[in-house]
Amino acid sequence: MTSQKHSAINTQLRVACGNRYEMAMKLIDGLDYYHPKSPPHYYISLLAVIRSHRGGHEVSQLFTTMNAILDKNNTPCYAECTKFSTRTLIRRWGYIDKGSPLHIEGFPALYPIWRNPNIH
Repeated sequence: MTSQKHSAINTQLRVACGNRYEMAMKLIDGLDYYHPKSPPHYYISLLAVIRSHRGGHEVSQLFTTMNAILDKNNTPCYAECTKFSTRTLIRRWGYIDKGSPLHIEGFPALYPIWRNPNIH
């Protein structure tokens, strides 16, 4: 990424976060610290689901479709779950633990997960 592009993104982040900018940067830096560097993979950086739809058809369809694309391209996937229960539920789509929970000061523990592509 060019320094000009990095600067523009940082400016947008400062505006969006306001007085919470430093806390946002602590989270971003912490996630970057723990993020696996190899092999190349898809990263689910954020997935928010309306409470009434959690575990429902929409989420199932999303993961089924996304995993089919990842499998076709032989691409693994990485994410961090904000709840232990989510980490447990996501196993139905082939995700496994990717190490111990992550601890970033000022934030709840995160549960890293990984999915290798399913080659048929």
